[in-house]
Amino acid sequence: MSTHEITRWWSKARSLLAVGAVAAGLSSTAGAAPVTYNFTGWVNETFDGALFALNGTIAASPSSVATGSFTYDTATAGTHFSNPPPGFTVYFNAIKSLSLTIQSGSNILAWNPTLASSGGGADINMNNNNSTLPEPDVFAGRVVGTPPVTDLTLPPGAMLDSSAMFNAGINLGGPETLFNDESLPPTLDFSALTWHAIRLFPHVQGKPLNPDDGYLRIELTSLTLQPVPEPGTVALLSVGLAGLGLSRRRKLRERQ
Repeated sequence: MSTHEITRWWSKARSLLAVGAVAAGLSSTAGAAPVTYNFTGWVNETFDGALFALNGTIAASPSSVATGSFTYDTATAGTHFSNPPPGFTVYFNAIKSLSLTIQSGSNILAWNPTLASSGGGADINMNNNNSTLPEPDVFAGRVVGTPPVTDLTLPPGAMLDSSAMFNAGINLGGPETLFNDESLPPTLDFSALTWHAIRLFPHVQGKPLNPDDGYLRIELTSLTLQPVPEPGTVALLSVGLAGLGLSRRRKLRERQ
């Protein structure tokens, strides 16, 4: 075999290995089932406290505009706790991303926490048929950013205490049988929800949650599933691109 033939053979082998690596990568993430929801809403309640205060920069008004998205992994395994009855299930680190922006006039509040390195949590609690709650079935996600919270943009004049964690509570509720606590819902039907809000609030480690510390509440007006490519489509696209690259490389070498 000539040197030229060996070079061509090795080039083809590397291309096939690259395609194999793509397929292996898709296979390794087959167990994950992330879904992303875009949301819209408006600020319907604020309270200035000792740890978090907007000081009039964000108005509780239908004219305020809240937009954003959150992603959670429906394949996350849950841990059930039986007390208090009837119990609840926690899906630790199920939320993979969160971003939100609130605009009130010319003032903007924005938060896009980096969950993987924040040191905080991003869990979902599921309560099924709990008559002590406002709705029997509840999906409650909580994202926690640890101090100092550097990825939060506040409008001039607003304040978050430097010792406080910052929290986003994604609170969705509905009638009995809407959710179960055995698995995370693969989809969220906004029309079936009777309770849908996101609450932003501070918290100091080791102390109980206190609404007097300050909070902001967003009433959601829409919740829309963000479409994602099917794994098979991604695999075919990757193989097709690799094939095109191989064909182009071969033609260039034949011309030389």
